[in-house]
Amino acid sequence: MRQRISQKSGNSKQDVAPVREEFTGRNLSRFGASGLIRRFFKRRKIQEMLNDNVEVESRRKSKYSVGTLLISCL
Repeated sequence: MRQRISQKSGNSKQDVAPVREEFTGRNLSRFGASGLIRRFFKRRKIQEMLNDNVEVESRRKSKYSVGTLLISCL
């Protein structure tokens, strides 16, 4: 469907209605695309690269690696 829009001079101010986006559905979760991002990081081996290239001085012993912590922040 084509609609003609009149072109007015730039001096006139028109009221623009706010746009409201809403995503509803049974298969949506509050985590959004976090699964896609996690798979992307895993395929690109981002966590391994962070573990190999990032060092933290005077870090206490932890069961989580530096790469794991940084990935969770991302």
